[in-house]
Amino acid sequence: MSDDYYKVLGVTKTSSEAEIKKAYKKLAIKWHPDKNLSNKERAEEEFKKITEAYAVLSDKEKKQQYDRFGKAGLNNSGSRQNDPFNMFNSMFGGRSPFGNFNVNFTTNNSRVRRKGKSVYCHHSYTLEDLYKKKKISLSFSREKLCVKCKGLGVTDSKYVDKCSNCNGSGMVSRTVQLGPGIISQTRSPCGVCQQTGEILNSKYLCSHCNGKKVVKKIESITVDCPNKLKHGDKATIKGLGNEVKDGISGDLSIQFMENKHNVFQRVGDNLVIIKTITLLESLTGYRFNFKHLDDRVIGVIENNIIEPNQVNVIKGEGINGASIYIIYKVVYPKKLPKEAKAILKKILPTSENVDFKKEYIIGTRKVSKGECPSGVLNLI
Repeated sequence: MSDDYYKVLGVTKTSSEAEIKKAYKKLAIKWHPDKNLSNKERAEEEFKKITEAYAVLSDKEKKQQYDRFGKAGLNNSGSRQNDPFNMFNSMFGGRSPFGNFNVNFTTNNSRVRRKGKSVYCHHSYTLEDLYKKKKISLSFSREKLCVKCKGLGVTDSKYVDKCSNCNGSGMVSRTVQLGPGIISQTRSPCGVCQQTGEILNSKYLCSHCNGKKVVKKIESITVDCPNKLKHGDKATIKGLGNEVKDGISGDLSIQFMENKHNVFQRVGDNLVIIKTITLLESLTGYRFNFKHLDDRVIGVIENNIIEPNQVNVIKGEGINGASIYIIYKVVYPKKLPKEAKAILKKILPTSENVDFKKEYIIGTRKVSKGECPSGVLNLI
């Protein structure tokens, strides 16, 4: 393209940046290939000229080099655009200049590189695994390129033909006229070749993969246990999904499921033990053992009075150095014999010295938690 850039855009060396931009927008709309389907070859050529000229004249440094030395001053690189449509879409912010329509501007000669499908698997782990930071071993099934035909699907490459429906691109274009001078062009995967761009000769299919190009394989990997792993967390490992010929391997997506523990409940990195004790144990002391996640047996001795719903803590014994919390639930007896009441009154503080007025006696009854307002339950 040896044209003078100023003549291409219809501007002069003294034109302002705004004037150059305005000239480009006007000509780009006029010569866009999607608006000139009946004369598309010339439109594409003009469109490239316009874009190349604007790429130089809109750049202050390139414009100075061009004014002094011509195209030779651009070192054969400054004026080239990989895709003139990129500049056009950038200029209009992705909006259609042909009206209030969403128009997709794409080139028809681009080959979309396929990516294999992702593989999904679940992995169950225990609190012991997490506490010990045990490595995670995973087994999963994925599609790998057939080693016998090297992903061709046939015994020889000469039995592979280009798909006539998409011309080997794997994508088909569809043009819809939305109105006078308003064109919408979309691209979608080819349904004939399944986006491969190839048609296989059925007489010469590979006996190992039966023309599928891939075979199912069971693979195993070992990864480090993340410190902050939680139930339901997901992780993605690039390139360990299904393989496709001349494409990009898909990803391996792992969802982690935490098994319930018979001793601990987990709250973040903290561990919680809920112990139910009797009234006698809450008053006279309580002791118990539990097996920790690293197989140590830990003894707990409580010599002080334990109140209902009291929470005690063991620092540094949780996950990642967090804590263990022990919540005590005190179970009261349903009934007490008169003799027991008399003994308790002798040894426990009473309310005999309270000024008790009989005229204010109000009867109460025991209610279930279902009868209590939620705000009351939160205080229990």
